[in-house]
Amino acid sequence: GGGFFLDRVGVITLNLVVISRNMANADGGGLYLGFGTTGTAIDSKFAGNKAIDNGGGVFVSDAPFVAYSTTSLSCMFKYNAAKAGRGGGLFMERQATVDIRGCLFSENALQTGMEGGAMAVLNNARARVVNSEFRDNVAALFGGAMYAIHNSVIYMERNTFLRNVAGTMPARSGRGGAVYLGGSSAADIRACSFLQNTGGEFGGSLYAGENSGLTLATSTFTYNVAGAAGGGVYASHLKCQVTEGINDASRFKGWVPACEYEKGKCVDEVGGENGIMWEQSEIMCISVRDVHFRDNNAQLGGALFWEYVYNGTGAPILDCHNCNTGSITRTGRNDIATDAVSVVLGWFPTGTTIESGQRLFADDLIDFGDGLDRIMTCTEVLVNEGQGLTEANRYKKSVCSYAGWVVLSGAVDGKPALSDRLMGPMHQENADKACDDLRGEMLNKE
Repeated sequence: GGGFFLDRVGVITLNLVVISRNMANADGGGLYLGFGTTGTAIDSKFAGNKAIDNGGGVFVSDAPFVAYSTTSLSCMFKYNAAKAGRGGGLFMERQATVDIRGCLFSENALQTGMEGGAMAVLNNARARVVNSEFRDNVAALFGGAMYAIHNSVIYMERNTFLRNVAGTMPARSGRGGAVYLGGSSAADIRACSFLQNTGGEFGGSLYAGENSGLTLATSTFTYNVAGAAGGGVYASHLKCQVTEGINDASRFKGWVPACEYEKGKCVDEVGGENGIMWEQSEIMCISVRDVHFRDNNAQLGGALFWEYVYNGTGAPILDCHNCNTGSITRTGRNDIATDAVSVVLGWFPTGTTIESGQRLFADDLIDFGDGLDRIMTCTEVLVNEGQGLTEANRYKKSVCSYAGWVVLSGAVDGKPALSDRLMGPMHQENADKACDDLRGEMLNKE
């Protein structure tokens, strides 16, 4: 709590207040709200605050926090940074409930931390964000704007995500340029706009993985890019494993809170605790409908990529209902696709292109049979070791991986990168805005 610290008891209301250039050696550079407290910020600005751990602007644990504007985007979280933790602008955990209405999250970042450039939602926390804008936020690994994990729930409506970045393209690292969902978290995203966001590996705008649930509706994705797959959206699964209590009516989604938080509902994955019994089941937990994709790019699944896990008996098929990808669509360019068969090619004519399985375009879904039903495209095929080959070609081979790129053993350029014209604005300079000197310089220009 570099600016304000409240714990166990206390109510704080900020009206037209600027909280700027504060520093916390632990959590909450501008404001710390702990158990038993309540916070409200009206038309207020958190700018240039820094925390060594979590929540560069605001840290909320087991408390309610509301921030809103009475005029357009007069509520701001700008130039805040978390050095080693999560949530450059705002961090919430456990039983925290956060309501954000009409706020701007701009150029928040992490210095050595990895997740949640603007906002991080963890460990059962609940967040509602409407009519807000997330612009030019940066995370080194996951969730350039927003990061949710460990059974957290977020509801987002009528928000804009612009030029947020997770990871780097050259290193092929980073997931969820705008939003990252993991650890059995759940998100309901409606009427949101995702524009020019970048994920270094998966999910240029949105990544849903690790048993997370996603409802995505009436939203638009434009000019987003990922280094490998899912330029707009990446989903690592279509079904979630649900653990449901039998004798206490409690319901869990794979991840269970630590026992010290909720002893009465604690479930041990091996044998249970406190006499609680449970059963596990699978549900369809990824829903995508009425979504508009334009000019999104990746190596595969420029618009949307989903993992198809074939186990010999079939697997669920993505129902992308009323998804519009337009007419300019091909592999990696605004396409909807699933993963490829991993194979190593031996002797094969150089330059041949092969493709197995189906590529999915919007509602033109084809029922999969029992064969190899995933997409693979090899645009550069070299020969493997064999008789009569020159020394230069003898040890070269082509591997077509699930993300559709070509790896050449012994070649200088193993993985072709996306061209600059496809990458869009990278805004790498935002990564340095977490540094004290640059942040101070920008604040002076305000």
